[in-house]
Amino acid sequence: MLLSIIIPLAKDDESWQTLLPQLLPQLQLLDEEYEIILAGAEVSGPKHIKTVFCDQGRAATLNAAANTATGKWLWFIHADTIIDKNAQQTLFKLIKKPATSGLHYFQLDFHTNNAFLSQRMKLNSLGVKFRSHYLKSPFGDQAFCIDHGSFTQLHGYDTNQPYGEDHFFVWLCHLNQIPVTALTATVSTSARKYEKGGWFFISLLHNWLWFKQWLPLFIRWLWKSYS
Repeated sequence: MLLSIIIPLAKDDESWQTLLPQLLPQLQLLDEEYEIILAGAEVSGPKHIKTVFCDQGRAATLNAAANTATGKWLWFIHADTIIDKNAQQTLFKLIKKPATSGLHYFQLDFHTNNAFLSQRMKLNSLGVKFRSHYLKSPFGDQAFCIDHGSFTQLHGYDTNQPYGEDHFFVWLCHLNQIPVTALTATVSTSARKYEKGGWFFISLLHNWLWFKQWLPLFIRWLWKSYS
């Protein structure tokens, strides 16, 4: 099987029902075997879709789903993501190449019906681009896709991290010389948490938590790279 799509779910999150219709038309044209795994909450998905229940945190949820996956590639997609035809075709073209491996991530923007917030989220999109490309730190809402072998080598996501298990996982890749590569296509994630918690406060909080986790990992990587 070529591809296992893993969609982690929070309790009472129904946004996966909007995500699936975006994915299925292109998956049906893939001409390769694939599977979709809904992981985390107890849901009644369609019969052709696997469900994995896990209530021990996002890292454990992702690992539980990966343990049941049979695809050569694992594609982790947040349920509130918008993924257009171009993004899917860009990824599918890449993973069909026999020698391809490593972790791949998309460019990111944010969607919201709030016009005032939408203007401010453009700054966040620029910040994501800088953080991802220059500071080697993409986040999980950028729809990571990694070959199953590399994921197994790293023993999955670290369940001991109090937050940012996706960012920490990226640095496990860096430290173990697993390539981390940007795709040219863009996906979009919901800006609802910024609307709910306030754009300034949530932006400040996320950047502080990221920096606190990033700095020791970056120093560790520098030491390993040049010692």
